[in-house]
Amino acid sequence: MTIPLYKRIISFLFPVLLEKKNDFYGKEHKIELYQNQLMLSTSSAIYSFGVNYYPFTKSLKKIKKEIPFVTSFLLLGTGLGSALKILQENYQCYPKSTLVDFNQTLLDLSKELMELNAKQNVEWVCQEASFYIEQHLDQYDLIGIDIFVDMSVPLFVKSSEFVSKIKKRLTPQGIALFNLTFTSSNEQLIVENRLKTTFNHVEPIKHNLNYFYICKN
Repeated sequence: MTIPLYKRIISFLFPVLLEKKNDFYGKEHKIELYQNQLMLSTSSAIYSFGVNYYPFTKSLKKIKKEIPFVTSFLLLGTGLGSALKILQENYQCYPKSTLVDFNQTLLDLSKELMELNAKQNVEWVCQEASFYIEQHLDQYDLIGIDIFVDMSVPLFVKSSEFVSKIKKRLTPQGIALFNLTFTSSNEQLIVENRLKTTFNHVEPIKHNLNYFYICKN
């Protein structure tokens, strides 16, 4: 997508609408330029924000010493693919990557707009995340879990079964990054305990209503 210079300049002041897109389910998504970064959002949630997407800017900064050793990356819940964009632009890390989302419209936008495949080592897969990790037994140095329906995280993402499968899909030195929200403090305690009993090291990061968890084997 070619974006005129004046729109890039204006985007530092406020979001500039570039396109609206209805997905297969009839939900409207806006593609905007803000702070010269592509932002994908619905009326209630932001799914991607270029290299400024907080769930991964904050999490990846915490593991920057390990990033040079990341050769394989799995992203569950793609949006536009901000997590991979941050790895590539901020850390010059170009791992072999698989981007998974159940929404083909978003995958198509990611391929079209984000210029993620310069090394020809990125694939986009349209599948439910729980099915993907059940059916594919590859292991990864880094897994990002960013699965949302508007502002809510599906229950399966917080389940013991899913968390256990994520651990099994990590290499021995692998790292999982979870972006989660909770319906109550009690649910948060249960899920945090689940993560801590599954992984050897868990570091939480709070940002507004979201919690990011850095989980290491």
